[in-house]
Amino acid sequence: MAKNELYSHGDFTGQDLTSHDVEGFNDTEIVGSCFFQPNSPRSNVFPSGITGVTFVKCNLDNCVIPEGCTLEKSTNLHIKAIDGVDCVVDESEEKLDTLDHYLSVAFWRDV
Repeated sequence: MAKNELYSHGDFTGQDLTSHDVEGFNDTEIVGSCFFQPNSPRSNVFPSGITGVTFVKCNLDNCVIPEGCTLEKSTNLHIKAIDGVDCVVDESEEKLDTLDHYLSVAFWRDV
């Protein structure tokens, strides 16, 4: 799979890429980029219809992952501030855990 030079190793925090050309994504590997959407769980960030994209070591927190795309060593948490505290939330944006606690448990689990 070809590495996507345009979207690899970039900071796309808070950006909406839905109007970008689908062909600029399809069947490529995106490496080391941040697509985080601050305090907007389940944001549609990518163009409709992209497929075959592998995201490697990317921050995709708060992003909807298009069907037919895969993640490798990437994050895809859904985070929302609730009462001034960053929390991991479920599909209905209900609090599952504080982000700090979630990350500390994940760290120690992987040691």
